[in-house]
Order: sequence, then structure tokens, then C-alpha cells
Amino acid sequence: MARVTGRLIAKHNGIAVAHALYRKSGDWYHILKEFPAALLDEGGYIKFETPESYNNFVADGDKSGIYQNIQTNTLTIRDGISAHKTYNPFPETSLFPDEIVSSAIVTEDASRQVTVNSYERSASARTICISRWGLNCCVCKVGFEKEYGEIGEGFIHVHHLIPISTIGKEYKLDAERDLRPVCPNCHAMLHRHEPPLSIEELQNMRRHAMPK
Repeated sequence: MARVTGRLIAKHNGIAVAHALYRKSGDWYHILKEFPAALLDEGGYIKFETPESYNNFVADGDKSGIYQNIQTNTLTIRDGISAHKTYNPFPETSLFPDEIVSSAIVTEDASRQVTVNSYERSASARTICISRWGLNCCVCKVGFEKEYGEIGEGFIHVHHLIPISTIGKEYKLDAERDLRPVCPNCHAMLHRHEPPLSIEELQNMRRHAMPK
């Protein structure tokens, strides 16, 4: 499986950079050397278009706890990049069935408003899950690029192993532990049962349903 890298997360989010560095906590990196560049954490990023903008960020260190050490090629950020004024949160990813909490009544123009839980639905969490588990469905093993060619590249749903309806306010998602890639068909079948079936339970059902 691919390792979670800044380049991978930047590409997934459409952030065009020559150099991208990722750290989940956002408080330690190597020094950026090619531009445009970005520092990324689990929820967002800071982009530097030029070396000058990066140098200004570092120069603000005495006030904001940013320290660069040329000898050790390290950059430490005391409170993480998310505390900085130039931090940009990742956009929310596409909604999947287990993320919908409630919906309003259908209006006359047939549009529908849905209220969606915001537990770690950032693109970085999705990217970390895919980097750890791959793009093939964890249940049926289908891979959309192999099945459909270019149009299927990068397509997969991401399933929460812990049902969102059971999550409390203090819950902190671990993308590698709590998320799995699944195809839309298997995703729907997981949620045909309440509580949702486990990956292993659905795999067993498929095996028993297959013609002998």
C-alpha cells in the first residue's frame, strides 16, 4: 500500500505544489525547498506560492512559535499549522450513506436538504484510509479502474466501521483504524442491517450466496 505523504494528500485535494509535506499533528516538518509548496496536517494545509512567503512565515516564529533549524533540516510549529492565520481547512468530501444523519421533507422543486455529521470527513482522512487499505473494495475486492478504465480511477466509497449514530462528541477518528474502502454495492449491503454488518459478516454472506 502507498504510504501517506504530503504529495498524495495534496494531489487528492487539487493543491498544485512542487513540494508537499504531511504530518498528522501539524507540529513538525522538514524544511520546504521547492515552490509552490505546502505544509499539511490531518485537517488542512498552508500553501506557500514563493520562497518569500515561506520565509515570512518562518520569520514570524518569535511571535507564533515557529522555529526552523537549517542544521537539522527541521521546522517545528508549537501549536501546529491549524493555529496559524493562513491555514486552509480541506473541503468536505462526497457524502456516503453512513454519513447522513437526517433529512428535511422534500420540497416542491424536488430538492432535498440533508444534515450531515462532520466527524472527520476531510479529504485527508479519506486519503489516509485509501493509502492504508487501497482502492479495492474490502468486501468483494472489486477495483473500479480495473473494471472501468480511466473513468474509475480513484473511485471508491469509504465506510465507517463505527456507526456514526453511536459516536459521542469526544470521539476522535483514526482514519487507518476506523475507515475501510468499499464499493457502493457492498456499502449499501453493509447498511441493510441495523447495526451495520461487519466486513467479515458480509464477506461470509457473499460466499454462502455464491453458486456452488
